[in-house]
Amino acid sequence: FIVDIDLSSFGLPWDEFVRDGCRIRAECANMNDDEYYPNHVKFLQALQERPTFFFTRFFQRRYEQTARENIERLIMSLHKRGYYCI
Repeated sequence: FIVDIDLSSFGLPWDEFVRDGCRIRAECANMNDDEYYPNHVKFLQALQERPTFFFTRFFQRRYEQTARENIERLIMSLHKRGYYCI
């Protein structure tokens, strides 16, 4: 349940999801974009490969579809900027 709470921001509406991502990026300010984003893509792709993003039924019903859509959209955006998994 704790992991689902931690990952619940992936299921926010797109604009809120992006704002949250900016806050997370700021926490890693010691990394330049060329270090951060390829690793981020790798993490996002690992999440995509899971049969379900969330572990609990509550979070699956409430956030699963939006989380998957957000992740796909973000990965596509990062690919357009030239960032791929390392």
